[in-house]
Amino acid sequence: MTSRSAAQARIRALAIPVVLAIASLPPRAGAAPPDAPDHVFRSPPAEPSPAPALPPLPIPRVAAGNGYRAVDPYPAIPDPGRPAQSGAIPRLVGRADGKDVLAFPLAHTRVSARVAGNVARVEVMQRYDNPSDRRLEAIYAFPLPENAAVVDMTFQIGSRVVQSEVRRREEARATYEAARREGRTAALTEQERPNLFTQSVANVPPHESIFVVLRYVHEVPFLDGRYRFVFPTTIGPRYIPGAPAGRAGPGWSPDTDQVPDASRVTPPVVPPGYRSAHDLELLVQLTPGDAFADVSARSHRIVTGLDGAGARLVALDEQDRVPDKDFVLSYRPAGREPEARALVERERGEDFLLLFVQPPAEVQPAMIRPREVVFLVDKSGSMMGRPIETVKALVARALHALGPDDTFQLIAFDGATEPQTAAAQPNDPAAIARAEAWLSRLRGGGGTEMLAGIRAALRTPADPRRLRMVVFCTDGYIGNEAAVIEAVQRERGDARVFGFGIGSSVNRYLIEGVARAGRGVAEVIGPRDPVDEAVARLFLRLDRPVLTDLQLTVEGAQLSDLSPALLPDLFAGQPLVVAARVRGGAPTAAVLRGRLGGASWSRRLAVTSAPQHAASPLAGTLWARRRIDELQHLAPGAPAKQEVEEVVSLGLRFNLVTPYTSFVAVERELLVDPRLALATVLVPNELPEGVSHEGIFGPARVQVFPARVKPGDPELWIAAAPTARGVKVKLPFEDAWRDATRDGERWVLRFLVPPGQPDGSYAAEIAIAHFDGREERATASIRVDTSAAAVAVLSAPSSVEPGGTIALRLKPALPLGRIPGLLGRPGGLANALKGEMELKEILVRAPWGALARARMEGALGVWTVELPVPADAATGDATLEIVASDAAGNVSRRRVPVAIGAAAPVERLSGIGGIVAGIVLLGAALLAMALLFVKMGGPVPAPPCPPLAPALRRRAPTRVLDRFPQPREPGLKV
Repeated sequence: MTSRSAAQARIRALAIPVVLAIASLPPRAGAAPPDAPDHVFRSPPAEPSPAPALPPLPIPRVAAGNGYRAVDPYPAIPDPGRPAQSGAIPRLVGRADGKDVLAFPLAHTRVSARVAGNVARVEVMQRYDNPSDRRLEAIYAFPLPENAAVVDMTFQIGSRVVQSEVRRREEARATYEAARREGRTAALTEQERPNLFTQSVANVPPHESIFVVLRYVHEVPFLDGRYRFVFPTTIGPRYIPGAPAGRAGPGWSPDTDQVPDASRVTPPVVPPGYRSAHDLELLVQLTPGDAFADVSARSHRIVTGLDGAGARLVALDEQDRVPDKDFVLSYRPAGREPEARALVERERGEDFLLLFVQPPAEVQPAMIRPREVVFLVDKSGSMMGRPIETVKALVARALHALGPDDTFQLIAFDGATEPQTAAAQPNDPAAIARAEAWLSRLRGGGGTEMLAGIRAALRTPADPRRLRMVVFCTDGYIGNEAAVIEAVQRERGDARVFGFGIGSSVNRYLIEGVARAGRGVAEVIGPRDPVDEAVARLFLRLDRPVLTDLQLTVEGAQLSDLSPALLPDLFAGQPLVVAARVRGGAPTAAVLRGRLGGASWSRRLAVTSAPQHAASPLAGTLWARRRIDELQHLAPGAPAKQEVEEVVSLGLRFNLVTPYTSFVAVERELLVDPRLALATVLVPNELPEGVSHEGIFGPARVQVFPARVKPGDPELWIAAAPTARGVKVKLPFEDAWRDATRDGERWVLRFLVPPGQPDGSYAAEIAIAHFDGREERATASIRVDTSAAAVAVLSAPSSVEPGGTIALRLKPALPLGRIPGLLGRPGGLANALKGEMELKEILVRAPWGALARARMEGALGVWTVELPVPADAATGDATLEIVASDAAGNVSRRRVPVAIGAAAPVERLSGIGGIVAGIVLLGAALLAMALLFVKMGGPVPAPPCPPLAPALRRRAPTRVLDRFPQPREPGLKV
């Protein structure tokens, strides 16, 4: 048998049960799903001994609210050096690809898709195993396509199949919680984002398996002459901006004022050094097979073949089934590309129109306007490594493709916004060389304050002679997508925004939403996609906004509730797809009018009707899914009650999961003894391929508050990654390690500096235990300071007239007599000098009641202050009081005489003492800088620390970079 024949034989064997499942199961059939191969559906054997209780975590559980329970976002990771515990969740099951393999409740996912034209019907089966002697609840956040209409959910336990009902979200949740308490097996499907859902399964019996089946339909996008079927497999960790505001869900992040449901969209991630035993089986059936050509998948290895009915079958290769990246299947029509079609179909007693129109391909050069192209680059922690290098290559290639009359600007953002130039610059070799040099220095790291980047790109004054095009490059890993989309829509003006998703598993909801709000086009560049092709497609669209001012009417009837409500301008290679309700008759033709360049354009299409007895009409369901998106985008942050109720009505009528409606299924027989202990486990997602764990989860930032302390009651703040489960601190004044306590988003240790503690800099040692078994080390400098800082007067007037201004120049000073005492201070001379010369505030008080605050200026830190003299001030000698304070609260005072109304003012130095003080200060500052530089050049040795958790013994300390929203106080970064 040839290799091709063998591959076709394998795929036929794999496809037969799946294709039968799609063909034979109606959307709400009562029969059990067909049998599957044993290796897919076999339940785990019963364990010989009972499972021990999970060890308690060394942190308090977060209080539950709004019907949700507190769940530890990461379970304890088993130690590879110890024998596996019977029934443990998770449990080690082997090694693969150099990683330890962990088995979680979700064991297997099987995806079966049937694609006809531009519509896909998809069935997703998830198998959940319970290897323990306890009842099990599994919670799994998972992605689906951003335009998926989830129409059904069932689950099978043993030979019984349980159907779901669609209900209001709060009612579905209450039904599920009641079943969970009573010991009834139940399943709940909820929508968190258009592309992010949560599956909860309660009361999986001991040593049993449950099969949850989800069905959804969606439109397969057609762009640049190719269809692209996408099935996402994992969720990238999201950056959550805002201040903490409680916690309603089980995720690692608290809810915030900017992302009120953050705890619902931050599922755990499989820790580094591990992979999940969960694998993916996927089969796509393209019908009819001879209608498709050039079938390929750059994202995965695939095998293809034909079934007995002539359908083209595509399946994942057995060696490429880790769910850590989007599956992207690309193909083109075998014959002539579709140009236009209009179809009316009846569903649920109502007629719906689906329209597809491809714009003309050719545009005259005279129709192309000069452009101002703004490249907005995400350089946050999740972009570290391969993603940021892809962006740099994309932008560099695009710069060389600009037209001679174009201008450009580069703006990067992470936790802050960084423009290369203040305004757009001309397209010339020197400007491009400077831009390429600037690009080469970009590195991924830090937060993702995307709103600031959007405003920087859209709020700068526009060039009226050019059309502004914003090329927005990001992976989209944020939780405030609605706010960003709303900002693009509000700020765009006449600009167009093109969303470029970068990476293996991007947030397509954000990328598509930004492009739609910005009247542009979305594009996703995977790790294996050639950058040159993406740049060529970008400039094809930048050059050619083809059809504008579009309007649609029908003959013989009326249209209502069009989606999109406002027809977009079309670019080359971008078709128009419209769904609408049909009222008042049967349409015979659809007429589309607009402008092509500067001329009028129109197209008349005959309308065809779907067969009256079509097995599963979908036009109404697809329209409802689009209509829900339209309603959600009217006010993404705070939808009005009317829009919410319309979404609920559509969800209940068309049997759809929406933000406000959910599927719930409950087994009516009592299958599990409710007296058994219940283990709730969150199923983690794989970190997307190519994404840096170091870039996502950052190192702790440590700060002592106040920065310099006197003997008293200061605090140590540790802003650790959200995966931290415990923090211990070894203070330099104590022998034992102490536990820090969680206080909102940070860990806090309040401590006492003993009375009589000598001035100096002391090192506190910090050890942070993470849920995934990592141990992180850090140090913090505690600077004890009881000495008041001295101030030298560098210049002051000897006299000033009433109505004039007294100008002083001041500088922190180091009296010569103090230098010998600094040599033996803890922390070294450099820290002692630095502490002696730091000032927090300088105030100058005049005898007539005026008070002025000095400001620090220049590289050497000279403090300047101006004090106005009243016009009616009494003449004679006056004395100014200078009050200086440092961060520890130490205060020094000195007086400066000045004559009011005497001879012409003369600028004078404050005596030889001031001169010497200034010289000594400058020398001390330079010496301190040199010593600090030498000191910081060497590594800080890791101090000994008692174990925080058994799992910490398994790996060396791991360094990571910050990504998630932690308080960003300035402090020692380690």
